Amino acid sequence: MIKNQEFIEENDGKGTVRLITQVDPTAAIEEAKAATENGGRIKTGNVEWIDLGSFPQEMWAYDPWLIEARKASSAGDMGEYNRLMQKFFEVHKCFKTIARKKYW
Repeated sequence: MIKNQEFIEENDGKGTVRLITQVDPTAAIEEAKAATENGGRIKTGNVEWIDLGSFPQEMWAYDPWLIEARKASSAGDMGEYNRLMQKFFEVHKCFKTIARKKYW
């Protein structure tokens, strides 16, 4: 969830602007903890799956691992996508679900 956004105009004569976004990751961290308590399993209706992690959707816009993963997915390179997503969860351990089995 986005907590705050700030738009800053630089006085460098080039028209440079910055958008600073503050994201609250609390909900995603709580989802990862809840999934960990269930052994990584999530059940919705008749569907059950193993949750590998949860993160705020706003992170797709600025996290370098997720940006590259999205590019790989768009190019159809699912092997590279999986590698980058695994790397994302290695770097951001607070979003990772701890499960015995991992499917990518």
